[in-house]
Amino acid sequence: MQESKRVPLKVQMDPDMHRALKALAVRQNCHLKDLFESALSDLLKRRKEGSPIRYQASPTKAPEINVLLQPGTLKRVRDAAKADRTPMRRVIYTALSEHVEARA
Repeated sequence: MQESKRVPLKVQMDPDMHRALKALAVRQNCHLKDLFESALSDLLKRRKEGSPIRYQASPTKAPEINVLLQPGTLKRVRDAAKADRTPMRRVIYTALSEHVEARA
């Protein structure tokens, strides 16, 4: 089965967090893009189950990184962001930040 083309979305992220995500991907023996998908799936699942999500703002002066997402995941993020009245990038940043913290 052919993988859908992933869509890049720029998210500001502290270099330490980016390094932590890369290290986590190495420990889990997966690609960073798959780690992004997993983190977002976890957050969106918890949200759907009714768990409260405390969205975190990304650092404003941090460098931007490309987060590559499947079109379906991007749509689910867009829908959640719209429903929760928060920026998509905040949803993504929160998912990645929580994913790193939970596995530190």
